[in-house]
Amino acid sequence: MGCGPNNEIETVLQLGAIMTPDEIFDEKYYPYGTPTKAKGIRNFFGYKSTTSLDPIGFSGNENIYLYKWERYDCVEENRCSVGTADKHRLSILLGMFTVLEIITDSRKYLELIHFIKFNYKELFIILKFLLKF
Repeated sequence: MGCGPNNEIETVLQLGAIMTPDEIFDEKYYPYGTPTKAKGIRNFFGYKSTTSLDPIGFSGNENIYLYKWERYDCVEENRCSVGTADKHRLSILLGMFTVLEIITDSRKYLELIHFIKFNYKELFIILKFLLKF
């Protein structure tokens, strides 16, 4: 799992971690709004939470703070800008990929309606945050 510039993703990874599916997809409840510890995996730390929007990710530091996505450095250490935030954290909301998959597959509109019905508060918060940028 990793990330890089959109136009170079096939050749350049800026941040990545190599692990087996069993290591990263080991689901556990990690609470929202509470500093907690990620699971040690090889020489880094990872999590796959059962909370809403299914956050998954890794860090070079065991300390994590989930509030939808992981943002320990911002919430606990007040380092929120690109220049000061940790360069070793990756957090993905798998639940958002579910929305994209449903939207692109017309057979899944009923699933989309069900998803929105039960996750509208979380979707509104994320949309509100994204619109700030």
